[in-house]
Amino acid sequence: MIDVRKGVLLGLLGVFSFSLTLPMTRIAVQGLSPDQIAIWRAIVAALVAGVVLLILRPERPRGRQFIPLIGCSLGTVFGFPFFISLAMQTVPASQGAIVVGCPSSGILGQMAA
Repeated sequence: MIDVRKGVLLGLLGVFSFSLTLPMTRIAVQGLSPDQIAIWRAIVAALVAGVVLLILRPERPRGRQFIPLIGCSLGTVFGFPFFISLAMQTVPASQGAIVVGCPSSGILGQMAA
């Protein structure tokens, strides 16, 4: 398979997977608190990431690379799931998808221009 097709397929897989985030979170907040959801998502993500890191064995971050890595990790691993879980207690998943999706598409549109 050529790289372009592989990239498109992986991109579509990512979009499909991410599209399930808000509806599944909306279901989860019916039985769990936002902090529980964020913690469980972090645990599952850590397990998947650990397996990927063991298989691929990438080069480890060095020195100053840890500071932005920690900031990014806090936002994506804990911040996003926690605040999305809070929002899904009161907002339908369809409205949340607009808020999450519109800034991303605007940024991508500007990058393409």
